Amino acid sequence: MFRTIALIMMAVFGVAPAAAGPAALGPPEMFGRWVSHTMPGAGYAYTDTSSGASFGYTCQGSCSYYVHLRNRCEPGRRYDLALSSEGAQFKTSVICRIAEDWQYFVVDDPRVLGLIEGQNIAVSMLVGKKQSTPQTFPLEGAKEAIALARQRWMQSLAAGAQPPAHGLDLPPPPIVIVPPIR
Repeated sequence: MFRTIALIMMAVFGVAPAAAGPAALGPPEMFGRWVSHTMPGAGYAYTDTSSGASFGYTCQGSCSYYVHLRNRCEPGRRYDLALSSEGAQFKTSVICRIAEDWQYFVVDDPRVLGLIEGQNIAVSMLVGKKQSTPQTFPLEGAKEAIALARQRWMQSLAAGAQPPAHGLDLPPPPIVIVPPIR
């Protein structure tokens, strides 16, 4: 399954399989159920399900979470998702992006950080008052995989690497200004 995601990532990010050696794409490293790898200017950490859905973290220009649910979506349009983990759940608005034939949602809500503390994260799409069947992603190894992807991405930027030309084109994370609680 992870090999399938790695091949999709290579296609999405414009890395030809022949060029996927150590210079182009760092060897995938497994952390529990998560895989982490890098290429010059980019870092990736992700997991997937047997149905082909994936949840991950990518750094290219900026860092953001994403989810690929295999649902069709209109590029640039916002959709509502429900995310939950042990002890926490919330609804958020996400934006649809398409890279090649791969559709995904950018999850730029800082509350997702709290969900990474659990054992699993469940994500479902909200359409009106209905909720799709949740996709559940394991979080075993997520923290380590994400930390490594981010660290190596930052190291590659310090060495002068530029983000890949054919990336996920993620927007920068939002700046959240919260008034003080009195």
